[in-house]
Amino acid sequence: MGRRTMSTKHDSELLSKKVKSLIVEEDAKDTLVLNKGHPWSVAKLLLLGQWSDLYSTIIDRNFPNSNYRFVDLLAGAGQTKISETHCKNIKGSAFVVETFSQKHPFSKYILVEKDTQKCEALRQRTQSLGDKCEVLQKDTNTVVGDIFSGYPDHNLVFIDNEGFNVEWKSIETIMKAKADIIINYPTSSFERASQDPKSSNKLDNFFGDNQWRYATYDRKYSATLYMDKLKSTYERIKYQIIGKQVPAYVSNIRLGNDTYFYDIILVCKQGPYTHYWDELRNDWNQKNCNCLLDFINDKTSRLDWFDGFGAKIEAIGNKSNKTLEPQKNPNTSLESFFQKQNSNNSVNPKT
Repeated sequence: MGRRTMSTKHDSELLSKKVKSLIVEEDAKDTLVLNKGHPWSVAKLLLLGQWSDLYSTIIDRNFPNSNYRFVDLLAGAGQTKISETHCKNIKGSAFVVETFSQKHPFSKYILVEKDTQKCEALRQRTQSLGDKCEVLQKDTNTVVGDIFSGYPDHNLVFIDNEGFNVEWKSIETIMKAKADIIINYPTSSFERASQDPKSSNKLDNFFGDNQWRYATYDRKYSATLYMDKLKSTYERIKYQIIGKQVPAYVSNIRLGNDTYFYDIILVCKQGPYTHYWDELRNDWNQKNCNCLLDFINDKTSRLDWFDGFGAKIEAIGNKSNKTLEPQKNPNTSLESFFQKQNSNNSVNPKT
């Protein structure tokens, strides 16, 4: 018997309920620290939620005996104050993923936050997620190896850079695991940082080299440089592990306005499901972001432009197959690969 797809109307109403469940009225008794954000902060989190729904659906159907984790490497305080709303906050990434992946729940949540006040707020706010949620007060770049090295199962990784926080060596470590990676690239911050001599070392670590200097006066080009390196590095690392080419999908969705914007970049294996990210690019525009803000402020009761969301997930999940994950070279284990850090540049994918 085939799977039954919900009606578009029911789908839209269900999604509206999910988004509403993530909105929190400000409470004067809650003295915990908050992240600061704008409507695009909400768009960013809902975009993460949409991809987590698709990701968990495909992994669950194709690898039913596999665990999969959500990892937020810059988790913040677990709740964001939306400045353009009437005393409204939105719950953090773990709650967004939990809400959107209800049909196929993640087995583990790992949330990393360095700041003491934010980490304490995050711990208190995520108590409702139970034992499957682990909060680490660490510098992300020092703990990435412990989280990913040798871990055999799948990961959805969220890197919500405010500045140029997560270093390139950390990105490479994540790529050696099984992971879809969603990165917030702080595009509008680049020009100022690139022209500040004090930021040179930080940008070198973020990009993994000094090629960012070619884009000193062009923030959009800096994002292109970063994405190009993500693609080539992903393909090189997978070739080293698997022994054959694995085409990378690296694509951005630009959120913001003409003055201030950032790029949400998806890094994963090219597959039949990645066209969904291309469709999302059309949805997350200024008009629909304004509609989202009206929805949060109770000026409209439905997110009509989300119509068909569930049906698309269902259709893509049905079409997906076990070609998502190539067979490893039997002579190359993940563990042995991690012991060969110095050989990273010795083997390159065929062109």
